[in-house]
Amino acid sequence: MPVNFFASPVSLGLRSLEPAPYRFQRRLYSTPHSPKDSGATNMRILYGLIGLNGAIFAYYQFCRLRLKQTTGNPTQFQAAADSLRSFFVNFTLNLDIIKSGKFWTLLTSTVTHIGTMHLLGNVLSFYFFGRLIAVTPGVAPSVFTSLCFGSAICGGLFSLFHKASKVVARGGGPDTSYSHGFSGVVCGVGSAAAFMYPNTKFLIYGLIPAPLWLLMAGFFVYDGFYLNKENQKVGHAAHLGGTFFGAAFYFLRLRGLKV
Repeated sequence: MPVNFFASPVSLGLRSLEPAPYRFQRRLYSTPHSPKDSGATNMRILYGLIGLNGAIFAYYQFCRLRLKQTTGNPTQFQAAADSLRSFFVNFTLNLDIIKSGKFWTLLTSTVTHIGTMHLLGNVLSFYFFGRLIAVTPGVAPSVFTSLCFGSAICGGLFSLFHKASKVVARGGGPDTSYSHGFSGVVCGVGSAAAFMYPNTKFLIYGLIPAPLWLLMAGFFVYDGFYLNKENQKVGHAAHLGGTFFGAAFYFLRLRGLKV
């Protein structure tokens, strides 16, 4: 995934991200939490997910550094290499790894990053998109969590299906791609936020203001256009999967919250 895919479309000015005044017509569900309590809990969930991404990134950097530092010791080097190999087997998404029974990688790959800019771009975008929904009155913590996890799973499933279609198209063989990153969740949350707050302005590259609906529509077209292009290192299928889930989640669970 290019480092600027989600790093750029965020405005660092928090004022532009404040939700518009709320006008409720009806609710699709009730919650025992007050709007204030729900918003605070949702923000803790948001920060927790950002922290989890950071922790997995730190662990990868530790494994990588350990491998470099043990180059002169064959025994320690082999142990470090095994740890790094285990990391990729358990924290990246690969069709053959899934077939071997490691189904948890559908989720663990979502919170995995190996590049600093990739991590920062995703978590910053998730913060600004997710905050719009997290502080919306009526969005219970269970609903916000379902949106995040559902986007992750749907993005992963779309990615696996695309990987399988590519393997079939080339006549079989192993899946040589190892996917990772939080962008499926970012797209899902961003898609839902775009339906709830379509006119909220974001600054592309910090310069060009654009409403959220146009921003997410642009990403959708971008992903669809490059989905089957050769030599792509971007998880377009995961982006599309997250986007579809976020849109569906809005109509099924969030549409009753009139803004």
